[in-house]
Amino acid sequence: MKISLRTVTVICGTFALILLYLVFFLRFIVLADWSSLSSIEFWIFVTMALRIIVLAVLGRRFQLSPLIPIILFSLESLSLPLLIGLFLFTGNPVYRLSLGTMLTSWIGVSAVLLSPYLIYDFAKLWRTDPSLWGIFFLATIEYAFNLFMATLLSGTSGPIAGFAGLGSYFVSSISSFTTTSNVPFASGSPVVTVSSFVFFISLFIFAIAGHETLETNLKLRDVLLIPIFAVFALLMWSVAAVNFTSNMLILLSAPVFVLAIVVWGGTRGKA
Repeated sequence: MKISLRTVTVICGTFALILLYLVFFLRFIVLADWSSLSSIEFWIFVTMALRIIVLAVLGRRFQLSPLIPIILFSLESLSLPLLIGLFLFTGNPVYRLSLGTMLTSWIGVSAVLLSPYLIYDFAKLWRTDPSLWGIFFLATIEYAFNLFMATLLSGTSGPIAGFAGLGSYFVSSISSFTTTSNVPFASGSPVVTVSSFVFFISLFIFAIAGHETLETNLKLRDVLLIPIFAVFALLMWSVAAVNFTSNMLILLSAPVFVLAIVVWGGTRGKA
């Protein structure tokens, strides 16, 4: 059976994202303390797993609206206003405690269960979507999220109290992550470094060799400019910006937004 080069890049890129997720997941398994797992955490985990299975099955047979998975995976967050209203109306502290547990548990369960599903969903899109802009935009989000997940628990050795503890640690880590001056894939584990390299090379080869299978009017030299310009722009920005800021949110997000605007402007109506 002949396998297209586009399929090879999708497989390699997906494998790189899975490796990043496994760095996070295996570390969480080591640190997780399940002795005080609440019923809220348990049922959110069970129902989330069932929702993912049902959506995966239906997605193979029907063309689902993008709103359906958003609603299904956000049921817990949608119920938070109800708990807030009940607490304000009754003053019962049970609703306040349930509110905090549900929110942190939902974040923790989503990190563990939704991450591989989103990788799978992105791989399907990468395999079939003719838009370079769409693939590169989502690839940036997927990589950034899974890189954050891979480095999330690297700085702690203490126990994580189930999914609620993971959700709490997730929220508290965002601030420190965005203000650190360390580049995660350069100072982290070799697996993170290799995964980052494989993912970048997969996108690079896809942009070059996959051009013939894409429904686009862009010329090959224009397609090559996207990853090449991105690399040099990011390197020049990182060298210049580190002199006046160590905020990782600015260092990494600013070039992403600029390049997104450049790519969108250069490919609008062409890809």
